[in-house]
Amino acid sequence: MKGEPSDDHRDLQRFVATRDEPSFRKLLDRHSAMVHGVALRRLQSHAMAQDVTQQVFIMLARKASAIAPDQLAGWLHRCAFQSREKGSPPA
Repeated sequence: MKGEPSDDHRDLQRFVATRDEPSFRKLLDRHSAMVHGVALRRLQSHAMAQDVTQQVFIMLARKASAIAPDQLAGWLHRCAFQSREKGSPPA
């Protein structure tokens, strides 16, 4: 419905407020395939793409309070795309 917060908005806010693991898990489940796919296309290695995916979500856990919920997908995509050859996203 119009005017209601999106799932990302609700789950990100809940995670920021209370470090709610189920909310973080929902974000991970919702976006991990996209993050992995971007990293895989960029790095051409499944192992490195897995490493990047893990690092991107670690960064999300650390920086969640600084991310606007309506920009979450773009932020995740950007982190995965900017991953270095070493298999880790930029700090």
